[in-house]
Amino acid sequence: MTPGDSSAYSSQRRRTLLGCILAQNLMIGLSYGTFGALLEQNQAHFGVGRTTMTAAMSFISLTLSLGSSLAGSLIPRFRPRDLMLTGIAIGAVAYVGLVFTTAFWQALICFTMIGTGVAFSAIISPVALITRWFPEGPGKPLGLVHLPILMLSVPFAAGLLLDDVGRAGIYAGIGGLLLLALPVLAVLIRNPPAEAAEGLVPGASPADGAVLSIGVLLRSPSFWLISLAIGLLAGSGTVAVVHLVPFGMERGLPQVSAAALLSVFAAAGLFGTPLFGRLADRIGALNALALSAGLAGLMWTVLAFLMGNPIFFAVALLGAASSPLVALHGASVRAVFGPVAAARAMGYGYMVKLPFLFGFPILAALLFEMTGSYRLPYLLCGMSLACATICAIGVTVLRLRAGGPALADPAAQAA
Repeated sequence: MTPGDSSAYSSQRRRTLLGCILAQNLMIGLSYGTFGALLEQNQAHFGVGRTTMTAAMSFISLTLSLGSSLAGSLIPRFRPRDLMLTGIAIGAVAYVGLVFTTAFWQALICFTMIGTGVAFSAIISPVALITRWFPEGPGKPLGLVHLPILMLSVPFAAGLLLDDVGRAGIYAGIGGLLLLALPVLAVLIRNPPAEAAEGLVPGASPADGAVLSIGVLLRSPSFWLISLAIGLLAGSGTVAVVHLVPFGMERGLPQVSAAALLSVFAAAGLFGTPLFGRLADRIGALNALALSAGLAGLMWTVLAFLMGNPIFFAVALLGAASSPLVALHGASVRAVFGPVAAARAMGYGYMVKLPFLFGFPILAALLFEMTGSYRLPYLLCGMSLACATICAIGVTVLRLRAGGPALADPAAQAA
């Protein structure tokens, strides 16, 4: 099958896109959607404080970064479809394991496995598949893949089910759902044909098919600037997932209204993710990334001073700007390094994101315990995203100086 076989090719593309949407939502939506909702229940179950439990659950983000780097190195050797199915299976085992954990160290192992599963099935494999199946414009399909559909409903569902089935019941249900999804994804997901897998599509340059070494990537200023911008955006987004509910309660909202903040954050992503995906195709991925980071930084700064119902509006804009980060990451590295190298560049970029993903929510918890308010941590989130905006603009400047869209980076071109 080749791109010239329009009917079969289009059908496989659509099915793969649908499978990627399902895999991404199951792994990201179910893990981060229950993150804040089960925070207090996990604290009570393991008998630890909020900062300790936040750090433990941040192992999902920690191993997501390490797992993404591992997956990026495995992409040239293994089929993206196989890595995706492996990640789903790892996640299923981990959630079932959380049902039976009684010791804190056991929970750490399970959270580590969840992060690895997310990296394999929801981060790197979808980018590898989409950038090769849709080389003519990956921004829009990547935006669809990363629509936070389950993030909208999972926090509410977890809150409603918690009294009836408890913490263990929710984790058992997630594990069972992932196991049921495995055969469905095995039918839907298809690896790209040889021509797409090598980046050899109409209009592609030879550089677009290059598989870059880790040495070339580490010598690339664009790689570091993109990774830093995404890391800052991802770290602040994790702060939102973990701390929006307690933030709402600290600002005087009733518990139900405070819990709704996380759903508003996710619901706005349903609008923001496809919007920024389209913008990435129209104005350029790096320009869309700069716009996303700038808007998110402004909203964090505003939230530091807001009280009452206006918080919902600011959280909605924050969600619209923050949710597209994975899609923008994939589109940005694809724009600079080409479709074949995109997954590897994104995977290694997660090593740069690691301290932000792991450290930001913990730092926010510490600052809250020190000051009794979320004002200082939210202001710091706003400042960090101002830096992210500057980084994204910096990559555009480098590319303009280099004079080309493909591998338009001095280090990459030297290779």
